[in-house]
Amino acid sequence: MTAFSGENFSFTQRAHLAAQKQFYPGLWPGADVTFIDTTKAEADLVYAVDCIAEVSLPDAEARGPVKFYIQERWRRPDFKNYRDITITEWNLRTNQPSELHKLGAQLFVYGIYDQPMNEIVSALAIDIVRMQIANVRGELKYTRKKRRGNEQSFIGIEWDHLDDIDAVLHSLNAIEASKTVETMTDVHRFTAEEHKIWGL
Repeated sequence: MTAFSGENFSFTQRAHLAAQKQFYPGLWPGADVTFIDTTKAEADLVYAVDCIAEVSLPDAEARGPVKFYIQERWRRPDFKNYRDITITEWNLRTNQPSELHKLGAQLFVYGIYDQPMNEIVSALAIDIVRMQIANVRGELKYTRKKRRGNEQSFIGIEWDHLDDIDAVLHSLNAIEASKTVETMTDVHRFTAEEHKIWGL
């Protein structure tokens, strides 16, 4: 498991609460949604699932909600000009798989959160199944980098490419603004401060 500071955990929790009001209603318009936190539970540690969303159905005879398993990744506004998602791939020191190889979530919600303003600046919900199908077919375009003193590799996937392969289910100020900015994987060296901000 990747180390995660208390400061970053608090930031992520606040972002999640803001997203419940500012982002998720656009994904499930009109539905009643209940979120179950799974951080640090088995679902998180084994399958990289941060929360479960129980979403009501419009069918009046439905006996209960449907469940969506979600991983969330929130960045601070320092990174608002980078328009790609990053997914950890392999823990090189322990030779163990990381997120890319154990994702059991259906959705990957990735975005920018301004904590002082309590605002989701931009975000998108990615269909993990569609993304991974493109991956195994050799159709997923990404770049590979290393961080943390070469202890962990990760891949970067541009938001526009995810949209091109129909893996973006919902976006807020994301796809439409992504064509004129750089990506996280354009950056070849990562400072200690960036590691702290990312929480990775």
